[in-house]
Amino acid sequence: ELSTVNPDDSVATLLDEFLKKREHVFLVVDEHGATQGIITLEDAMVDLKKLRHLIGSRHLSFCRETILEEVLGVKAGAVTPFALINDHEKCVNVVLDNNVLEYELLNFHPLENTSTTTISSSDLVHFINGCGHSPQIIDLHSIG
Repeated sequence: ELSTVNPDDSVATLLDEFLKKREHVFLVVDEHGATQGIITLEDAMVDLKKLRHLIGSRHLSFCRETILEEVLGVKAGAVTPFALINDHEKCVNVVLDNNVLEYELLNFHPLENTSTTTISSSDLVHFINGCGHSPQIIDLHSIG
């Protein structure tokens, strides 16, 4: 579940909050307003400072709820890779933890957090590509 955050909070504070809640799908915005969608395993430790260098961004921070609604058509708490179907302008750069691909089946919310649906990892990549996105596949555990 994704929480809305105070944009004045430090990245360290936000990341700590993220990890405590064991969230595994989140959006961050770089200094130019570009949206990065990151999909990882629940137990992944992500160092946003290291991640920003890997994906070619100078700064990352968690996005506002208005961006979730405008770009992905979902509310806070319902962020899911399936929301990429609503990203008609291809605003989101998808970053996929390669460790996710080691699992045959994955569970995500289907655009709202009242239920869960299962998809194979290969079908997830196919879905992301089908939405017009080419995910950056990165070993997020190595940058922990």
